[in-house]
Amino acid sequence: MLFAAALVFTSCSNGSDSGGGTPPLPKHAVTFGVDGGNGTIKATVGGTEINSGDTVEQGKIVEFTATADDPAQYNVDYWTVSAGAFEAGTGASESTIAKIKVVQPVTVTVKFKLKTVPPVQTYKVELDCNIGGNVRVTPALSENGMVAENTELTFTATPLQGYDLEKWTLNGTEVNGTALTYTLKVTRAAKVEVFFKTNGGTPPVNHTVMLTPPEHGSVDTVPVIPPGHHKVPEGTELIFTAVPDAGYAVDKWTVSSGSFLAGGTDGSTSATLKITEAVTVTVTFKQVQFKIDFGVDSGNGTLKAEVDGTEITSGNVVEQGKTVTFTAEADPNYAVEKWTNNGTVIAGAGTNTTYNHTVTADANIKVKFKYSGTALTLDTRSFTKEKGQSFTYTLVTSGSGSYTATPETAGIITLDTANLNSHGNITVTCSNAGSTRIKVVDTVSGQTALSGTITVKPAVVIPDYFEEGGVRYHVTDKDERKVSVTAETSYLNSTPYTGTSLTIPKEVTHDGVTYTVTGIEHPQIWGTTLQNVTVASDNAYLSSQNGVIFNKDKTVLLWYPCGKPDTSYTVPASVTKLEENSFRDIAALTSVTLPDGLKRIEDYVFDGCPNLTTLNLPSSLESIGFSSLCSIKVSSMVVPENITALYGYFLAGCPELTSVELPSTLTKIWFSFSNDPKLKTVKCKAATPPVINGAFENTPIASATLRVPAGSKALYQAAEGWKDFGTIVEF
Repeated sequence: MLFAAALVFTSCSNGSDSGGGTPPLPKHAVTFGVDGGNGTIKATVGGTEINSGDTVEQGKIVEFTATADDPAQYNVDYWTVSAGAFEAGTGASESTIAKIKVVQPVTVTVKFKLKTVPPVQTYKVELDCNIGGNVRVTPALSENGMVAENTELTFTATPLQGYDLEKWTLNGTEVNGTALTYTLKVTRAAKVEVFFKTNGGTPPVNHTVMLTPPEHGSVDTVPVIPPGHHKVPEGTELIFTAVPDAGYAVDKWTVSSGSFLAGGTDGSTSATLKITEAVTVTVTFKQVQFKIDFGVDSGNGTLKAEVDGTEITSGNVVEQGKTVTFTAEADPNYAVEKWTNNGTVIAGAGTNTTYNHTVTADANIKVKFKYSGTALTLDTRSFTKEKGQSFTYTLVTSGSGSYTATPETAGIITLDTANLNSHGNITVTCSNAGSTRIKVVDTVSGQTALSGTITVKPAVVIPDYFEEGGVRYHVTDKDERKVSVTAETSYLNSTPYTGTSLTIPKEVTHDGVTYTVTGIEHPQIWGTTLQNVTVASDNAYLSSQNGVIFNKDKTVLLWYPCGKPDTSYTVPASVTKLEENSFRDIAALTSVTLPDGLKRIEDYVFDGCPNLTTLNLPSSLESIGFSSLCSIKVSSMVVPENITALYGYFLAGCPELTSVELPSTLTKIWFSFSNDPKLKTVKCKAATPPVINGAFENTPIASATLRVPAGSKALYQAAEGWKDFGTIVEF
């Protein structure tokens, strides 16, 4: 998540508290470790060793060195880095060195693996012979017949009674003459065949050897049992070899009489039987199944497995040759990092979310997820504040959205982290003098980072009021160092200004503390001599035009100086509100023009302007305040539509007022037209008489005429306050 790096202060003097000079380079946390053991990793910066989790200045190179616990058996398998890339020529597979340039928080891991032992070259050696004798091999051949290169095998032939050795062949070529012993040095695949022949003597008794027809496999014999009669000479050592069909394995061997000389155990693929009587040999096959375990390494996601569309659970057995489809689902901000089987990385699976595993043996499939969201970054500016001050700023500018924040050094600052996760904002309260940083931990990615240094100075005394350069100020916010221009010297005590001009700055410095000027207070008590007020152009809150004070964007007119000699004034078109007391007690004004677009006239705006004879209210007006037009010299007034209420003394005490027109929207009036001695005509366009309270007190309405909408005369004649008019007519 990326946050706007906006800075919101509640105790800042001028928006720049970095202490001046070149700001320090930011530092970032560097974490590192070994994935799976079998070695160690260390890190150095400029030759100095650091610990995992230490912070390193941005732009520095960190060199990592991996050392296997047993270099004879293990070496580096691979390196990983959470962000960025290793420096050229480092961090490769089997490399013991990796280097990274620090530009953001980073995590580096190394994994070790068993060294690859060159495989021993082996060759298949087969033995075959015909009826008439036995052949033994020293050392004995394995069930699969594979023999290591350069192994010397000794074949010993023993003819049965009535038989002689006829010949030896190696891969079809006669060798060794008729010697009963043959030695073979294995340098390639070999098939040794021994041939016996009758010598005219009395042969051994024959016995019937039967082989039960197998299911899910086949059985071969050496020598081959003669088909048809199945007669084998007594003393013959028959070698049975079972060949399972795909997906099957040998289960059991049984014989109807006697026992096997060799092999013949459960699961064995061969058995040797010396024939001494009639016998039946049976071999059965079973379907091969393997246990499949699976799961997630270190959490942050889920893993499911299916065989032929049916979900299985970890620990189930699955038939050999079947395909298990694994599907990994990462939690938000995570992605697949790797797949392993019994701890070994499955290279072909990569970082895919699915992996198809063909069952050939027991398996333990694991998927590991890694954080893939936005890296943790902080605003690393430094701040200098005073004890007791608080300020809020956007500390976390990017990350997962879940963080913890603690002071690096306790007792100097306290932290409000209510908006840390949602907006990255933190509020810092300065408790004691000293310096510290804020440590932030991203609880999703595990990344850590440190803020810039926060220096807390001893507190200074902030006055309530002070004067600088002939201007008096009231401190309105001691934490943020904000002031308003005032005439007060202390609470409820004021001294009017006596000059004709006043300049309001952007900022003011008093006793070494700089304050921001944000407003004005009670201008009606500033005195009667001021004719012109100038506001500095870089003031962010106030502005001026022709000596009149406005807010910054000139939508609110704040004050028209009492001593201004002009007899007329046109309010700028941008103004939508006349602030309270803004034209109060202006003796020189006879005419004021209000703009279309004006919406609000606050309390006491034109109160006490004794010579104001020309003033028209625009149709855009929505609200008129208390005593806002009191004691002016107009002779008539039209109150525009949309006004619903007229408050106390709105047009009270107006000596020349003779006629008033009230809108149809009006519903309430309080003392608005009291003490108007010349009022003769009131036109009220409201069909329902507005509720009034003392609206015409001390005004001679008994001799005045009230004009009301057609059909509403009777209502007015019965309404309190209205019925007192001498004449009520409809229009």
